[in-house]
Amino acid sequence: MTFAQTNAPPRTSRQSIELEAGDLLYRQWEPGSSIYHIDSGHLALVKSLSKSRRQVLCLLSKGDYFGFPLAGRRDSDAETICAATVTEISAWGNEDGLDHSIYETLQVRLTLVYERLTLLGRQTAEERVASFIVEMGGDGGLDVPLKTSLVADYLGLRIETVSRILHKFRRKGLILQAVFKGNMAILDEAGLIVVSQGK
Repeated sequence: MTFAQTNAPPRTSRQSIELEAGDLLYRQWEPGSSIYHIDSGHLALVKSLSKSRRQVLCLLSKGDYFGFPLAGRRDSDAETICAATVTEISAWGNEDGLDHSIYETLQVRLTLVYERLTLLGRQTAEERVASFIVEMGGDGGLDVPLKTSLVADYLGLRIETVSRILHKFRRKGLILQAVFKGNMAILDEAGLIVVSQGK
């Protein structure tokens, strides 16, 4: 993890942070007052639960703001999925255009929370996995180097369940390979959408 100071507007402090895959930017309940912006790469916000269990709250990519402190503390771990560069922003809220960008981020995040509640509360395991692939995919593939365990924690499923469903989707010709490593080619997006809708 390396740090480099960048040019900053008055009253707003910015610091660029370079992260390797698997790095932990901050821990749950750690004191903090700054927020972060992803310049490149992907991160996950993870909530630690009892008995060594965890829940992936959301997956973040370039352009996302995150790390909004709750009563001066972090409400989750922030870990990298792959190499990433983020900008730490201190004394935020005084820069032209920044407030609007953060407001848009919070709007999108709230919408995703509602969608996740529906997904976890109403969808079957197959519907969840199909929805996830469609949501994360783009240009015919899912180009985020995700571990199956991370996806399972995000969807509230067991690793074995996710793996079994991926193999089933591959046999049905919906995806090319049954792993998230590298680029997961989507062969039949319409078919995945049908599965995600429980049809």
